[in-house]
Amino acid sequence: MRLFTSYEESPCTGFSNQNVEFIRVLILVFIVCIFFGAPHRIATAQTIHIPDADLRVFLQLALGKEAGEDITQADMASLEVLQASRCRFLRLSEIGEWGTPIRWICQPIDGILGSDVQDLTGLEFAVNLKELHLGRNRISDVSPLKGLTKLTFLDLGFNARLSDVSSLENLTNLIFLNLKDNRISDVSPLKNMTKLIELELRGNEISDVSPLSNLKSLIYLDLQDNQLSDASSLENLMNLTHLKLKENQLSDVSPLINLTNLTHLSLQDNQLSDVSLLNTLTKLQFLDLDSNNISDVSVLRELTNIVRLDISDNKISDVSPLENLIKLRRLDLDDNPVSDVSPLKMLTNLVFLDLDDNQIADVTPLTDMRKLTWLDLDDNQIADISPLGVLTNLTYLDLDGNEISDVSPLTTLTKLTELDLDNNKISDVTPLKDLTKLQLLDLHDNHISDVTPLADMIRLKVLDLDDNQITDVSALSDLVNLIELDLDGNKVSKVSPLKGLTNLILLDLHDNEIIDVSPLSSLVN
Repeated sequence: MRLFTSYEESPCTGFSNQNVEFIRVLILVFIVCIFFGAPHRIATAQTIHIPDADLRVFLQLALGKEAGEDITQADMASLEVLQASRCRFLRLSEIGEWGTPIRWICQPIDGILGSDVQDLTGLEFAVNLKELHLGRNRISDVSPLKGLTKLTFLDLGFNARLSDVSSLENLTNLIFLNLKDNRISDVSPLKNMTKLIELELRGNEISDVSPLSNLKSLIYLDLQDNQLSDASSLENLMNLTHLKLKENQLSDVSPLINLTNLTHLSLQDNQLSDVSLLNTLTKLQFLDLDSNNISDVSVLRELTNIVRLDISDNKISDVSPLENLIKLRRLDLDDNPVSDVSPLKMLTNLVFLDLDDNQIADVTPLTDMRKLTWLDLDDNQIADISPLGVLTNLTYLDLDGNEISDVSPLTTLTKLTELDLDNNKISDVTPLKDLTKLQLLDLHDNHISDVTPLADMIRLKVLDLDDNQITDVSALSDLVNLIELDLDGNKVSKVSPLKGLTNLILLDLHDNEIIDVSPLSSLVN
């Protein structure tokens, strides 16, 4: 094409050279638009192939499209948030006692619990994504995500097949990354994610965490259930407030001594025997040392801000270092050789106390713990429970496996909803008759013959009377809310009083003297 270059060559008259020049510019612009603009329009209108049917459904939901409707490159580029998981993350103010700083919780989504995304092909066009939920799927290849550099939130937890995360190495704007419960052993692709605040790596195959040493913005780090024997690479992560290292192979806590901002520390199920160096962590509120080889807990004298402490399943006999932990609300001390609990008597803010499987005979020191709602004294050597009668806020009480014959001190515990008295020496349950809020009552392996005092416990859902000396069950006829009833190993001959207990799902009548079970034909559940 030859453009007019002078006034004389123009077939139009009355135009100046300036007008001709203007027309020439317009024509050039038009040509550029045709040859360069059209491909762009074609590209953005191009239909994207999404081979994974489940991923396509999630994309259609996010884009407000009908089933079968095309998804274009422009559609993908418009996405900033994509929910492609069996659950959605919700931001909460707190999640239990181990609430994360960002405080997300996964809520199942109705109707898509069977969805399993496997192939992420097509997501490479979602270049503006900031938040991507891909948890609880069957993803093994994350290479389509490698160019999504605007991502700040990425959930790939619970995929089980994912082992290679090298494609994520350029996602350096991430603040939240969930990779829990996969098959990851190499975390070096994460080494430049210096903006990360929360990192979830629980349930993988990680033995070397040195690539994480530069992630100094981390506040929350979950490495539980891996193969760590050395935590020295974590020693400079000074901003950490939450650190979970349970179910590893750690024997040395010295790398943690400078992490003085920690408020939550979990070291359960490791190989620790000496925890004295934790005395620098004075901000700790939650400390879990369950299932180690610890005998000396003197370090706890200095950790006076602790609210929840788990030192169960160790070798602790002396609990005097706990006597000044007056902020404690929950204490787990089960499965230790503790015999003297008098040092605990000042812990009057306790709400939850587990002393299961120790060597305790005297429970008098517990009398001032009036805030207790949950108390487990299972498998001890207790005969006298009279000191417990003042603990009137109890809703749960386990006294299984002791030497108790007299339960009259329990008459005042009218808030109880669960009571376990199995494997004792009880013959008279009359003192229990006013405990009408009970929903679970376990009396198996005692010397009970008369169950009349249980007649008004109409809220009971579970009743275990296994291995007693019961002959008459007529007193149970009105316990219509029962779901489970165990009468195994008694002397019952007539079962007709049970015919109205139509909510029963489990009924055990083994080892009795029953001849006719026809009255139970109505118990169709």
